[in-house]
Amino acid sequence: MPRHAPKTKLPAEQGRVFAKRAVAVVFMEYPHPQLPFADSDLEALQEQEFTVITIALRGRYFINGGIAAGQSILKGFLGAGAWEVLRSVGWTGLRAAFFNGDGFADTLKTALLAPRAFAAIAHLREIKVSHLHLFWGHYPSVMGILWKLSDASHTLTISLGAYDIEKKLRVSAKATEIADSVTTHSEFNRHRLVSGWGLRESKVAVIYRGVNTDLFRRSGQAPLDPNKFLIISAGRLIKEKNIDATLSLFAELRRLKPEIRLSIAGRGPDLERLQGVTRTKKLDGCTDFVGHLAHSELKRLMQSARLIIFTSVKRGEILPNAIKESMSCGVVPVVLRHPAIDELIEDGVDGFLFSESDPLQAIAQRIVNSDLVVMSHNARQKIERKFNRAHSATQFTALLSGFESSARHFDAPEAAT
Repeated sequence: MPRHAPKTKLPAEQGRVFAKRAVAVVFMEYPHPQLPFADSDLEALQEQEFTVITIALRGRYFINGGIAAGQSILKGFLGAGAWEVLRSVGWTGLRAAFFNGDGFADTLKTALLAPRAFAAIAHLREIKVSHLHLFWGHYPSVMGILWKLSDASHTLTISLGAYDIEKKLRVSAKATEIADSVTTHSEFNRHRLVSGWGLRESKVAVIYRGVNTDLFRRSGQAPLDPNKFLIISAGRLIKEKNIDATLSLFAELRRLKPEIRLSIAGRGPDLERLQGVTRTKKLDGCTDFVGHLAHSELKRLMQSARLIIFTSVKRGEILPNAIKESMSCGVVPVVLRHPAIDELIEDGVDGFLFSESDPLQAIAQRIVNSDLVVMSHNARQKIERKFNRAHSATQFTALLSGFESSARHFDAPEAAT
């Protein structure tokens, strides 16, 4: 998938027709350096022999990594295909997409996406792609509404994650009403969508965001040094990530195992204050702030670690990929309890869960007394069994195949006559 500079300009895939086994996936921006999991998800779909067409509703790139020059966007928006889409949608569709009761700022943001949305739908119709998936369920919902209302035979799926559910835009709610299926990445989210959004249980599918377990694994040729004990933490350095709690637990662990070190990957506005905290706790000599790491560098750090400590209190932090990738490398997670985390970690079996009220000294003692080798194996097995990206992609393609089967069944009587 396009992590590199694109070689072709719009319109992407000119002249090709994808009647089956194709899906267009809509992002706000793609490719994006902060979305390595998006690349992984799309690669997994391609491994399932799907043709994946990416749509970016803002940023430099547009369709399949094509450069979104203003002239190209304008040409697509003013073309006959886009105007045909507009006629198909009609005033009712425009009102549902752009005048749905969201606030002025949100309405303006969705309106600014309109040129790309109309041009993209026209292009997808031209190459006969019939399935659209919204990777994000907030502002991209505007394209989902236009897509579905422009042609009722189109299928639409929407992924609603933490941010989408927290924000709960009306444009998102409208898109879920007309979507064929809504996917989410935890049972906790599924319950919120059914109870809080009023969606039918049968309409919401839980598909865990999977990890590339072939990539994130500890090399058998490079076993951990028994004389070294590295703990890692990964995330943006902001107060909501609660790195203070990580440092406090690390201090307790060092009292029991003086040889351990902590590497904190990430950057953010809280860096200087956290560096001050390490000096106050006399941890500055054994704590490394390594800054933002490329995904490949973060993987190497995970492969050398024994534990990952995750103490975020940020709302909407649901089953973070950093924890799953670490577990895939055999790193044992130590995580502050938050919604859905028990779907990923079984306390005392493949990781440790604790609450803010738990004494840190007792937590540290429990960790030191545990068989981390066995827990490391269990953590890896959990990811391979339940959070493998190949398994997640199979679930998603089964969902798409179900729509294809329904379409063939619907068309059969007419074909018979």
